[in-house]
Amino acid sequence: MKITVNTYKRLLRAVNDLQSILKEVKPESRNERPADSVTYTKDTDILQLPLSTRASHCLVREHIYTVGDLLECSRARLLRIRNFGRHSLIEVEDFCAANNFKLKN
Repeated sequence: MKITVNTYKRLLRAVNDLQSILKEVKPESRNERPADSVTYTKDTDILQLPLSTRASHCLVREHIYTVGDLLECSRARLLRIRNFGRHSLIEVEDFCAANNFKLKN
C-alpha cells in the first residue's frame, strides 16, 4: 500500500492535533471511569456490573442473575462456585462496598 506525501502530511497533522488535545485534558479526568457514576439497584443485571468476565459468568452459571440474587449469597457460597476464587470474591466485595451493598453473612 502506497501512501502519498499529501496523505502522510494529513495523517501527521491529525496525530499532532490529537496529541495537543490530549495535553489539554486534565490527567485526572483521563483516569475517571464513567462506571463510577452509575447507580446500581437490586434489580440490576449481573452482566451490567463492572466485574470480570470470569466472575460474572460464574455467577450466571449458578443462577445469580441480579444484584439482589448476589446479595442473598454468603462469601462461603460464592467460594464454592466452580472457578470463582478469591480474586473474584474480592471483585464482588469491592463492588458491594463501593455501592453500599452487603453480602449475606
